[in-house]
Amino acid sequence: MTVGRSAQLAGVAVMVLVANVAASFLYMLIYSYVIDPGHDAAYYNAHIQVAAPYCSIVVGIPLMFLAGWWVTGWSRQAGARPAWMVWLVYGVIDLGVLIAAGMTARVAVLFVVSFGTKLAAILYGAKRRMALMLALVVLAACRPPATRPVDTPRKAVFIILDGIPADVVERVETPTIDAIAAAGGYTRAWVGGEPGGPTETPTISAPGYMSLLTSTWANKHNVWDNSRQSPNYAYWNIFRIVETVEPSRRTALFSTWIDNRTVLLGDGKPDAGRYRLDHVADGFELDTVQFPHDKASRYILAIDERVSTLAAEHIRAQGPDLTWVYLQHTDDVAHAYGDSEPFFEAVRQADVQLDRIWAAVKHRQALGEDWMIVVTTDHGRDAVTGKGHGGRSERERRTWIVTNHAQLDTRFTQGTPAIVDIAPSILQHLRIAVPAAVVAQMEGVSFLRSAAR
Repeated sequence: MTVGRSAQLAGVAVMVLVANVAASFLYMLIYSYVIDPGHDAAYYNAHIQVAAPYCSIVVGIPLMFLAGWWVTGWSRQAGARPAWMVWLVYGVIDLGVLIAAGMTARVAVLFVVSFGTKLAAILYGAKRRMALMLALVVLAACRPPATRPVDTPRKAVFIILDGIPADVVERVETPTIDAIAAAGGYTRAWVGGEPGGPTETPTISAPGYMSLLTSTWANKHNVWDNSRQSPNYAYWNIFRIVETVEPSRRTALFSTWIDNRTVLLGDGKPDAGRYRLDHVADGFELDTVQFPHDKASRYILAIDERVSTLAAEHIRAQGPDLTWVYLQHTDDVAHAYGDSEPFFEAVRQADVQLDRIWAAVKHRQALGEDWMIVVTTDHGRDAVTGKGHGGRSERERRTWIVTNHAQLDTRFTQGTPAIVDIAPSILQHLRIAVPAAVVAQMEGVSFLRSAAR
């Protein structure tokens, strides 16, 4: 025990002694003014000589208990030694005062009693404090180890319904699209880059897909048509970003057109990053036995049914981190019939297929996952018949985006985002740290609020 700590304990002993003496004075005040008033000073002096030792015993017990409780908490290792130290210092001082005052035999007996009760009280206080400290240590040892809070798993799926201009999706009954919009929002959007500028991009399917996937226009991703494609894989697509930055993330593709994976994404190609999607369901258009081709493209509707069903089943069962679903039938019907009831009915059918996927997403959300669903189209249609597309007219460029995400900024709620804004938004939701060099090449920006990061 250090000198400083010994001095502190001696100070506690003096404090207890002073408090004890003060209690005796308080007793005499109450006795002389309340209990037995009207006597001279000699009477009261004689009374205090008799009463003081008893006051010391009675008041000393709780004071010593508190002192023992207090000083034992100063150090876990010291045990009851501080309490013994306080009691000993108190006794030495008290005994010295009594001897100096002329201690009688009666006072000596009372001193022994007082000294014993104070020792019992201070050791009891120390014992109670040590018992409490031991209990706290045991509870701390029994407490399960602290665990770091786990972030809610963030997942995303984006769905392209081919060739549906904004005015059609707004005109036709689409309860699933409406339900997703009610959870987040719907907005008109645009494709095709800047008309007449270096970013102008044909309003054709494959260029539109690549603009979404890479957040760039055709002058960068180098896809200008649905055939004879030569993608510039230097501009990373969203799957390459996710697979490279966080390879543990699971990816999936469900597509009615195999070129989406083999050509546009460059799945497994060395110059595309050698990454591989974790789950794939495509190439059904090559299976003419299960899906015999017909001029009315009913086989494409059947493939869309298969693709949407497989996508919903996989999302419900596995919950991949990033999924792309592509459905084609609406564009085929529009090419054949233009703005007419067959096209509108095809849009309704696509909405039913979308409902399967939306139901699977809601199932995963009920499991505690944070899902972002984005539904869009790749281009509009010509304003004359609705059969064609590929030019720069307003209707061919006018598309739409719907999402369940609630943290939408003014770019989405009050402006008109572009198809190149979708990938940055999904990456923000997934909290993917996109390499700075990749971000610098992107043309789009996220339409999610910064608080959603």
